[in-house]
This record gives sequence, C-alpha cells and structure tokens, in this order.
Amino acid sequence: MQLNTPSQTRQEIRGKLRTGNWWLLIPVGERGSDMCSYIEDKYYSGKKNADFHLILGTHPEHGMAAVFLGAKKHLPMSVVKTLYTDSPGISSTDDAIPLEHLETRNVILLASADDELAEAKVLAAATKAMLVFGLEVKDL
Repeated sequence: MQLNTPSQTRQEIRGKLRTGNWWLLIPVGERGSDMCSYIEDKYYSGKKNADFHLILGTHPEHGMAAVFLGAKKHLPMSVVKTLYTDSPGISSTDDAIPLEHLETRNVILLASADDELAEAKVLAAATKAMLVFGLEVKDL
C-alpha cells in the first residue's frame, strides 16, 4: 500500500492518462463496484493485477471518491467495445459517442443503465471524481 499526497495522486493519475495506455474506471453505485470487481477478476488477475490500481481520495468540500486505473494492454479497446455494447452496466464518458470514437477516450464509467437516475448519478460521480482528484476534462 502506498500513501500519496493529493498532489502526488493527481500527478500519478494525469501521468498515466496522458500516456494513453491506461483506463480511468469510475464506479457509480453498487452496480459500478460490481463491474469493477468483474473487470479486475477477468482481465487483471494474477501478475496482471499489478496494473490495476484502486485510488481513494478525499476533498474537504466534496468528500471521498474512488477510481481505478487499469492498463489498456490487459483490457484492449476491442474488449471495451464488447463490454460497452453487451453490458447494460458500462458506458463511455458520453453515450452519444459513436463506437469508432471510443479510441480517443481514457475513461469508462461503470453504472446501472436500469436506474432511471443513472445519467444524473454518472454525471455526479464523474464530477466528484474530477473535483476530488483535481482532474480537468483535458486529462480525461
């Protein structure tokens, strides 16, 4: 376990995302947490688990948030597209983005599509993660 300052955490997340080789997974609610567990078990088991990081952060005004960083080499775009089209629990940063444009994204939001408030919850979770970890849209 490693403890970082907020600045170190922000730099670690930004650094990994800027390489284009990492996903930022943001779980929303219980379904999102279940999907993170599924992805970790299926694509990051064994030695690959070293490339899957849970990051917890706190902010005095916005509370706590949890995100995951996962190396894209273990969860390639072809698999993400399958998850995106086959699972009601996974969406890209913008459901209006055509699948061919997913390659430009580094964020996967994990939420239940069955929840009538899903869109608001996803927006709130993404916003909270950005505030807690000091990220900007350009980082994503």
